[in-house]
Amino acid sequence: MAHPWELICHHAYGGFAGIVVDRSPSSASDARVVNIPDEDFLPDGARPETGSIRFAQGTGSVRIPATTMPWRLLEGLRVEALVRRTSAHKNFILDSNAFRFFVENDNGNEGHLIARFVDTAGTSIQVDSINDAVAGPFGVDVNRWVALGFVYDGFGKIELFADGVVVARKIGLIDILKSVDGDGVRIGESRDGIHSFQGQIDGLKIWRRNPRRFYDDFHARPMNPETAACWRKFDEGLQAAQRRHPECAERLNKDLRQGLRNALWSIVSDGPDAIDRLGETVKEYQRLWRAGKVGSPEMIACIAGFIEWLQSAGLDGALKSGANELSSSECFQTIAAEVPMPDCDRQFKHLFEQVAARLSGQNQKSKA
Repeated sequence: MAHPWELICHHAYGGFAGIVVDRSPSSASDARVVNIPDEDFLPDGARPETGSIRFAQGTGSVRIPATTMPWRLLEGLRVEALVRRTSAHKNFILDSNAFRFFVENDNGNEGHLIARFVDTAGTSIQVDSINDAVAGPFGVDVNRWVALGFVYDGFGKIELFADGVVVARKIGLIDILKSVDGDGVRIGESRDGIHSFQGQIDGLKIWRRNPRRFYDDFHARPMNPETAACWRKFDEGLQAAQRRHPECAERLNKDLRQGLRNALWSIVSDGPDAIDRLGETVKEYQRLWRAGKVGSPEMIACIAGFIEWLQSAGLDGALKSGANELSSSECFQTIAAEVPMPDCDRQFKHLFEQVAARLSGQNQKSKA
């Protein structure tokens, strides 16, 4: 199975003073140091010789331009920063137009942790360790090293972490993040320069949702050379059609994501039992797919059984609506006319036909 997250920033502040190099595979987040003197690049951090940057009020920041390809699509975001705050004032860890992550003034709240986000719909969402606490209000201690982080899954869940433990959670339908603008991402300072981090930051990691995870999972299945060539030809044709119709391609991708999110949310919002059923189905599907049992009776039962369960529970409305809207759209019909689905994958074709036949038979019985 493809990894769901892709590392797009890895800063370890133990190199040369004044230079911050991204160690992630994409090297997408080399940063510029602004108004931080060389003597504030320290040899020690949370442990000896790990290195850290010392931030003081108004002294500067580390800035990621965020103009490279991995930063252009943030379906979800995951962050971890190893920090030690030395002041009870507001401490900004990260800030951008799309997300911000900071510790609030103590003021009797013991420095609660806050993350704010803006999604593509322009909706602002906040989660904090007081109002959204999982097991009682959480505060970030002064003068103690702690790994602080968040996960914004781009679908229905936002969580805050401290040393790997969830301290706050918010559940609700959310969209993918707004694109980071030309100001990029600031580390150790708010965008307006008013609030700084006061203390040390040992290192920072940022992941985005792997945009190729579905593609990689699809091709993780064992295939003979003929079947692999079949899908490769289809993929090349689809990419060519998308280049010929870029506006349609963008619209289709957006509609597909929205339809999938709405369908999944209709299941998740039904409660724990529905979530468990969805999780069990996904695991079984992935197991059979990776084993090459695409057209097997087990796979047919897995998919058809899940759809039948959706129907019986009255949870298939969003899925049907999304599929109908997508297939009837002018953009879909334009691209589908140029790149028809391949019929040279016998297992996949058999799976599709048998699932359709089983569902059709069930519908006939229900009408009788």
